[in-house]
Amino acid sequence: MRVSAAYRGYSSSANLGSGYDVLAVAHTAFYDEVLIKARVPGSGNVSVKYVGKYAPLVRPLNGCCVVGKVVSVLREVSGIAFDAEIVVRKGVPPGRGLGSSGVSAALVAYALNDALELGLKREELLRIAGEGEALVAGKPHYDNVAATLIGGLVIVGQDGSSLRVWRVPVNRDLAFVIAVPHVPVPKFKTKVMRSVIPATLPLNEVTKTSSRLAALVTGLILGNSDMIRHGMIDDGAVKARVKYIPCYSVARDAALRAGAYGFAISGAGPSTVAITSKLNVAKVAEAVKAAYSKCGVRATVLTANAAEGPIRLFIARNS
Repeated sequence: MRVSAAYRGYSSSANLGSGYDVLAVAHTAFYDEVLIKARVPGSGNVSVKYVGKYAPLVRPLNGCCVVGKVVSVLREVSGIAFDAEIVVRKGVPPGRGLGSSGVSAALVAYALNDALELGLKREELLRIAGEGEALVAGKPHYDNVAATLIGGLVIVGQDGSSLRVWRVPVNRDLAFVIAVPHVPVPKFKTKVMRSVIPATLPLNEVTKTSSRLAALVTGLILGNSDMIRHGMIDDGAVKARVKYIPCYSVARDAALRAGAYGFAISGAGPSTVAITSKLNVAKVAEAVKAAYSKCGVRATVLTANAAEGPIRLFIARNS
């Protein structure tokens, strides 16, 4: 069988304040697209090429890119040899806290499984995409890849060795303001930003975080502004990282004054995410953009909605 196909997958924001490593939402701010030309059975010849606006910023790690790792693990898990030419049109900026490597990993895993009819289940694809993401993060973290793979708001957890993921509906009245500051980031930024987080928290802080996470998830379902604001406060990861995020406090205060329900670092930053109503999203975006300008930081500020999982753009199969 020969197949040609194209797919689109969306960016995401993880943590959202109190949901460190367990919560992420896919949004329409940015997206990658992947074009696949493949043959089954094959001899295992695979080529990967990055094109598009952010392609020059993608660096191979240890001689193997994120997509290359995904293909390798996918082939091993499925037990099927195939030949493939994979072109990734990179539209999600790398190193900005928007799940860029996770988008590529999840999208290619999904696309190959769908196009080649490999029959792998969602949890298997999530683990495979996590292996690719581990090249950047140091070890698998499933929040961003789960958001891109499934869409909407996702909760990730593990029961022993079993990986669990649930999709939670985001209230249709909610919208997001994504700000991407154009500032230098350290090499292996995710590892660096994880290293500044304290390994333990006092029990009273754990209790507060549990309350906030419960409020945040419920607030996103109901569209409740008070619950979202309470839930996006965090005294753990955000508090530890905030000094590394340019203009964070100024942008946060401006967003909240403009009517944002909550404000947080997007993933490991330096991007930020505000949540508000669709009716007020333009006002919040203007306030955030003005705040970055006041700080002397050039930033791209976008409005976005919750996104679905990967979209098949076209497919053609020949026997």
